[in-house]
Amino acid sequence: LITTSSEKLGADKDVASIRGLALDQGPAGRTVAGKVLLKRLEADFKYYAGLEESSFWNITPSTVTSLLQDKEQLAELLAELERLQTVLRNMARSDTDAMYEAMATAKSLANTVRGQEGAAIRLARLVGAAPTLSFQDILQVLLVRGGTELLLPHLCPMLTGEDIRDLAAAAVLALLLSSRALLCRRALAALGALKALVERAKKMDSSRVSGNARRQSWWRRLSGRFRHEEDDVEEDARGPELCDAACEVAAALGVEAHSVEGMTYDPRLVLFEFVAGLVLRKKQVELVRAMQAAVEEGRPLVHQMLMGQGKTTVVTPLTILVHGTSTRACVVCCPSALLEFTCKVLRERLCGVLFRPVVEFHFTRSTPVSDDHFFKLLHAQASRAVLCSGPTALKSLLLRFVLTLHAIDVAQSKEVERTEVNRSKEATHHDHVPLGKDPRRVVMKAHVVRSVDEY
Repeated sequence: LITTSSEKLGADKDVASIRGLALDQGPAGRTVAGKVLLKRLEADFKYYAGLEESSFWNITPSTVTSLLQDKEQLAELLAELERLQTVLRNMARSDTDAMYEAMATAKSLANTVRGQEGAAIRLARLVGAAPTLSFQDILQVLLVRGGTELLLPHLCPMLTGEDIRDLAAAAVLALLLSSRALLCRRALAALGALKALVERAKKMDSSRVSGNARRQSWWRRLSGRFRHEEDDVEEDARGPELCDAACEVAAALGVEAHSVEGMTYDPRLVLFEFVAGLVLRKKQVELVRAMQAAVEEGRPLVHQMLMGQGKTTVVTPLTILVHGTSTRACVVCCPSALLEFTCKVLRERLCGVLFRPVVEFHFTRSTPVSDDHFFKLLHAQASRAVLCSGPTALKSLLLRFVLTLHAIDVAQSKEVERTEVNRSKEATHHDHVPLGKDPRRVVMKAHVVRSVDEY
């Protein structure tokens, strides 16, 4: 059903030799910025050279015209679309039911009680003296490194090692089933759009047969041939729409999961897909992991993303989820005009299930500094909150910090000057002491006189 085609652009060659452009030989290519730009161009060429164009039912610009003219192929395509819709509906329904069943299993395992001790725990839960874990609490435990082995036995003392393993597996299974059900719904939407276009094309072809038969009679008597230009224009207009819809169907059916690698998975990536209702792209996952490696190694990292690649909605909240700890705060700096929108998107992604508060930071050089600002920042760091600010506020805070350091230096210099003045006053007091009573005066005066004589 899905065919792929790719044209290699010679990604194994150096970017400087592509199309005969010796970019690294010019004066601009030998600069630092030029070398960085060449590396970026080389990476882009390698990326786009490996892209593959997918099509559904082999619907391409070269085959769409013959498809629109063949009624049998249109009928077969409609039948195949209906079959796929039925299969995907059943799959989405079964995945949704299995997801709720896995959630119920995880909650049941998390609140397991046995024997007389279990009866006491059950009574304590009824009166609110003991916690009852919900699925949201289980997700919070999954976000903690080693949380299933350390926190769950503390919250539920009756859990065994096998119960903990089954609980974690049931929770992750519910998240993965939710992602697959989401993919099924997106594929159903793409199939519905393609089916509507095919049905419209089929109806237009059937209605055109009777109309063309009546119009062709007098024209054939005059010229012996018939050509209806409006039909060609109409077919040309329908062809690109059908190709685009087929490409969307192929992309929806061929989505790959990048949050799971073989038998290993990152619960933060899987949980973010569940909360945000999306499937992470390969480049987004690679970028987040590259940033994680840079933070662990203690080196800076700068990456440029184009509009529509998920800077605010995907990469930023996912980076916060991965790197935000109680000892390391995450600061999001955006233009002042986009501050409200950024905070709104981050609250939608992080505040609901993940319990990550979003704090707006406003500061100017005229803002009176107090302990409230300091404790607000400490609270944001301790609660793993996100600090959203504009560039003006961060710049004002830095300048205010520099001014404070300057004021401290001035105060220290004044203290040193005051100390020197006091010492000079003490020296003046010693000058009034008689010469015979101050031996330091005798030595100093003799040394000065001897130096003057030598000069």
